[in-house]
Amino acid sequence: MPDAPTSQQDELLRQTEQRIARRRAAEGIASPPSCSSSPSLHIEVPVKDTGKDTGKNAAKSPEMAREARGNNGGPFLRKDGDWWVEGLGAGDSPESNSAIPLTDYILEAAARNRSSFERLYEDSDKVAGDPQHYRSPCTVFVAFLKSRSEFTAFDGYDAASFLDGLLADLVPGADDPWCELLPNQDTFDHEIHPRDSVIDLWDRILAPIDLVSPGLRRAEELAERFPVRSRRYTHFRDQSYLRVISLAYWLARLTKGHRFFLSCRDAGEFAKCSHTQASLFLKRGQRDLLLGLKQKSRRTGEASEYSFNLALVGADSRQQ
Repeated sequence: MPDAPTSQQDELLRQTEQRIARRRAAEGIASPPSCSSSPSLHIEVPVKDTGKDTGKNAAKSPEMAREARGNNGGPFLRKDGDWWVEGLGAGDSPESNSAIPLTDYILEAAARNRSSFERLYEDSDKVAGDPQHYRSPCTVFVAFLKSRSEFTAFDGYDAASFLDGLLADLVPGADDPWCELLPNQDTFDHEIHPRDSVIDLWDRILAPIDLVSPGLRRAEELAERFPVRSRRYTHFRDQSYLRVISLAYWLARLTKGHRFFLSCRDAGEFAKCSHTQASLFLKRGQRDLLLGLKQKSRRTGEASEYSFNLALVGADSRQQ
């Protein structure tokens, strides 16, 4: 009598295995080795492949579930090529000094040097002999030039000799191209030829100045020329969102991948939408894992601090 329960259990086990074997045979699924000798029974019910992933299995397959939900049902399943910069080839750096043609760069550097010099020169409060009010003719000009790779191996005389030919081409027919573009006196009216000023200052100016400012206006200019595009956001109403992302992308590039500040109002003006709408776009950028909010503004109208995941945005494959 004590063996009766065990015999009944064995019989139930055999019947269960037979039902499973028949079901597997009908569905073309190979039967597993017999488990009648096993002390415990683990039954795996086969699931017929219907081409769809629904119910509990969908929860166990997040990638298929996301695709099934579509664009509005949850996180977008990202792939290589989801985001790119239109018109930008791999390795292009339009935000850098080196992207500006050298002749254009020299003309802009000379213009900025003259503007800075004239503000000090015309300062009515300057005191003769006060070093705070003294400026050599080419101080800012040299600082700009030293940020260009073409000048990195030069000393002062080599730099001046290199500029001799460039300035002559920029101001053809001028008696003295140097004096056409640069001041020929210091801020206290002592005559100093700009060529001699460059030679004298070259080794004394240790901190180059970037001609390209990492400011909002420069980011807007680059975002207009090289907008960020998306495989996902193709509806015409997505254009304002893409403009906000483009602006943030170039602010990050101009700051060399570091944090940057952007307000909803500035983003909205560039995207041609309200600051409230721009706020929603900035939040969407965070959900899309492009933007990271590092410090939220404390007062309305102030800029918040963001980071940008530059690695998610590629070059334009058509430019390769």
